[in-house]
Amino acid sequence: MTLLARVAARVYDFALFYLTFARENAIILYISFFAVRSGAKRKKRQMEFLKIWLYIDIAVFGLYVALNLHKVFYTVVALFYKPKFPDAKKNHKFCAVIPARNEEKVIADLVDSIRKQDYPADLIDVFVVADNCSDRTADVARDAGATVFERFDLKKRGKAYALDYALKRILADYAGRGYEAALFFDADNVLARAFVREMNKAYDCGAKICTCYRNSKNWGKNWLTGAYGIFFMSECRFMHNSRSAVRSSTFVSGTGFFVDFDLLKNEGGWRYELLTEDIEFSLVMALRNHRVDYNKDAVLYDEQPDKFSVSWKQRMRWAKGFYQCLKSYSGKLVRGFFKPAGFACYDLFTVLAPHAFLAAWVIASFIVRASVGLAAGASVLLYAVLPFAIVIAAFFVMMWAGAGAVILSERKNIDADFWQKLRAFALFPIFMLTYIPIGLAALFSPVIWSPIEHTESVKIEDLERKRKKRKKGEEPVEIES
Repeated sequence: MTLLARVAARVYDFALFYLTFARENAIILYISFFAVRSGAKRKKRQMEFLKIWLYIDIAVFGLYVALNLHKVFYTVVALFYKPKFPDAKKNHKFCAVIPARNEEKVIADLVDSIRKQDYPADLIDVFVVADNCSDRTADVARDAGATVFERFDLKKRGKAYALDYALKRILADYAGRGYEAALFFDADNVLARAFVREMNKAYDCGAKICTCYRNSKNWGKNWLTGAYGIFFMSECRFMHNSRSAVRSSTFVSGTGFFVDFDLLKNEGGWRYELLTEDIEFSLVMALRNHRVDYNKDAVLYDEQPDKFSVSWKQRMRWAKGFYQCLKSYSGKLVRGFFKPAGFACYDLFTVLAPHAFLAAWVIASFIVRASVGLAAGASVLLYAVLPFAIVIAAFFVMMWAGAGAVILSERKNIDADFWQKLRAFALFPIFMLTYIPIGLAALFSPVIWSPIEHTESVKIEDLERKRKKRKKGEEPVEIES
């Protein structure tokens, strides 16, 4: 069955349930507004319904704004606050853990960038778990200098299971090496040379979990990679950075973070198996009052999807994972409001609450307004189209404002020319708007973890060369894949 057919079937089931419920429980409402015998009275009732619906719309949007009002403060703080960790008094020992599924084209670049860190090499061990690979990922990783675990399990497939397997192997077979923290990366990443040194500063200051600044290897390739670049830079600037300012917990975003090794020992591995295992981990840590810190000077580059079909698949998984987390942890987070980590729980609850629900409300409100307006003989343009257009216009303005703020504040970190930045800026609202059908489709469709193919082979030297050219004011050069 195709995705469209599954969505249609779920919508039909939902509509059938709703109609049955309405027939059995909403007779009074129907009579009050639509079933009055007199045509004049019926239209009057319908117009009154439209007025009442306006108040309902205002209440829904008011609740949404109230829940997210603190993020206005976050936005202001993000423009001025620049967190900095002091120099470390000691160099700590790390292990890098990398799950990889058919990543022979990029895995060597990541291992090479770890080997070339501005940090003592004997204090970083690299472990790659080649998870159900059918290519040369394991051999390429070994040749690059990593210790490789090969895993074959067709029932338990995915990043979460690969991480758990790797950590349990490390805890069992390499516990005597004295690791103090584990670094987690995706196979397509490349690290700036100071990455581990900067993360060591955070660990030395007492951070038990810390995430990094996430940049892109292919920011300027097309409008989609540029939109992804804006999205992740916005996340770093206006979410991680702001939470650091108020000493609240942020969240890890899939890659580029460390976790204290004793904490992992207590967990017994990686016990987070939802589709967005990184968000699940962050929620559990907040509930246990473990803060997730952020270091903007630890810079990581990863590859963004350059095809919309791939992006759709990836963001479907994200959306479904958020729903899973909402179902499993919303109640715990609400109870956590009244505990020591109360603000962090509340803050992460507002991150977790799927904004697709608000989008679904906007669409449903338009349908209701248009239907009742037509029945009452009122202006559909005034009562339905105009409010909907205002909402969409406000959305575009907000997205452009956010994208513009990111491009201006992060311009020194963007590997793209003026026209590539302008293209990403102009189309960023479209990128965000596509989350609506993605979120709705994920709500009604089964989603399983599936790997994203990575093909952008980029060395750390390539990225450094591009950065030097930007500092000199020259046009960025394209990196061959």
